[in-house]
Amino acid sequence: MLILNKLNSKNPIKIFRMMGIFIARAILDERIIDFPLNKVFWDLVLNRNVTLKDIELMNPNLYR
Repeated sequence: MLILNKLNSKNPIKIFRMMGIFIARAILDERIIDFPLNKVFWDLVLNRNVTLKDIELMNPNLYR
């Protein structure tokens, strides 16, 4: 997580880009990473539809 500390926390796009590269590399290398990711994230990565029910499970306050 040292890399995350170097990124500007006021610019979340940089953090999401770095995470995307990290996850993509793990997938390409067929490596298992012990990094829990939300179901909605994987639905978006796999180009599946995200429903309001998914949002409710992820964040009930946001859903309301």
